[in-house]
Amino acid sequence: MQVRFIFNLYQNDELFFGYNVNMTINAIEQHRFNMIEQQIRTWEVLDPEVLNLLHQVPREKFVPTEYQGVAFADTEIPLYEDVCMLAPKLEARLIQSSSLQKKDHVLVVGSGSGYLSALTASLVKSVVSVDINPYFTKLAKQNCQNIKLNNIEFVTGDGSLGWLKNQPYDAILFAGSLPHLPVSIRNQLNVNGRLLAILGEAPSMHATLITRLNDQDFEEEILFETVVPSLQVKHENTFVF
Repeated sequence: MQVRFIFNLYQNDELFFGYNVNMTINAIEQHRFNMIEQQIRTWEVLDPEVLNLLHQVPREKFVPTEYQGVAFADTEIPLYEDVCMLAPKLEARLIQSSSLQKKDHVLVVGSGSGYLSALTASLVKSVVSVDINPYFTKLAKQNCQNIKLNNIEFVTGDGSLGWLKNQPYDAILFAGSLPHLPVSIRNQLNVNGRLLAILGEAPSMHATLITRLNDQDFEEEILFETVVPSLQVKHENTFVF
C-alpha cells in the first residue's frame, strides 16, 4: 500500500516525525541510520555497496527546505509542479536492481532534485540525466555540484523516448512511471545493458528489468509491484513490446 503523509509544522518548527531542521549532525546521522535499517534493509536492499552509498550521499541536500523535516521519512516528497522525490526505499531498490558497475555509462530519465542521479553517478563512470522541465535540470545540476559530483551531464528534453545523442548506455533508469515503454528505447542499450522502469497505471504498476542479451534478443523480468507518480512526457507513442 502506498502511504502519503500530510505535512504539519508545529510551533517549535518540529515535524510530527520528530526530526527537527535544527538538529545536530549526530542526530541527522541517527535519522539516516534509522532510514537505512528500518526502511531500506527491510525492503530487500542488502547490497553492502548500496547501503554504504546511502550513508555517503546526503539525501537531505536534495530535499526542499520546507520538507527537510521529512528528508528521511518513508514517503514521496513534493518538489515542484506535481513532481515528487521518490521514497528512499524505492530509490535504493532501483539502484540495487540495476547492478551498476564502475565502468558504466548510464541514462537517468527524470532529474528531479538530482538525488537518484547522484546515487547513480557515485557508482559509475558517467551519467546523462535528462528532464523535460528546465527547472529540474537546473536544480539537479546545482545540487549535484554542491556535493562535488562532476561526472553527470544534465540536459533538458523528453527522456521518455530515451536520449539518442549519448547512446549506447550500460543502464537506463526511470525516476517515474510510464504506462508502457516505447519500443525504441531498448535499442539504446549496449549488449548486457539493463533498463529499469516502473510500468503500468495505478493501482497496478510493476518494476520491470529489461536486459539486452545480444543485438536482437532481450530478457524481461518483473521485480516487484509499486505505485509511483507518472513521468512527465510530451510524446504520445503507443507502441509497446
